[in-house]
Amino acid sequence: MKIIRLGVYETSEVKPNIYINNRGEKFYNVRHGKRGNPEYCWGWVCSIDSKIATPVSDPDFKLIGNDYEIEPIFKNGKPKKDKLGNIEYVIKKDNSSFNKDDILTLWELPSKKYTDIEYELVGEVTEIGKGTSCMYRQNSIISTPAPVLEITGDCTLSWVGKYGGKKYKQVISYSSRYREWKFNVIEVVG
Repeated sequence: MKIIRLGVYETSEVKPNIYINNRGEKFYNVRHGKRGNPEYCWGWVCSIDSKIATPVSDPDFKLIGNDYEIEPIFKNGKPKKDKLGNIEYVIKKDNSSFNKDDILTLWELPSKKYTDIEYELVGEVTEIGKGTSCMYRQNSIISTPAPVLEITGDCTLSWVGKYGGKKYKQVISYSSRYREWKFNVIEVVG
């Protein structure tokens, strides 16, 4: 499995976060969305297995390649969930060739300009987690969805948002055959 961030017009590699607890122990994870007041903002978090986290001491370390897998974390025989109901996962190395073409996608919807964003997923794509990105604008909180997707084949992702009294839309598609993304321009739809 490959792990990427998907923006409005590009994909990028994912750089893990490093956290040190009060005992000085290092923990590594991937975050999507921003934490804040849980009523408005929530960040999806995925732990990184300590066997692959060792290189994170390198400030330029990124999750590059397609040899990863995600595995649910279990507690008392059931998948552990965060306060919003997202299943908590750990990223591990995967030595099999079974899911090399799958993509864990942290979709960064545009949050600086557009409001009331909604999105749609079509094809071989599953939403496995949700976060939100929040911005303070003119004494109010604007929250934007921050979906986490598992892409296993061809799919189309689209979003619609408002700006300046108009509705805008963008469609992004992925071809598993060519392993390529197509980013349509953002256009006015109403």
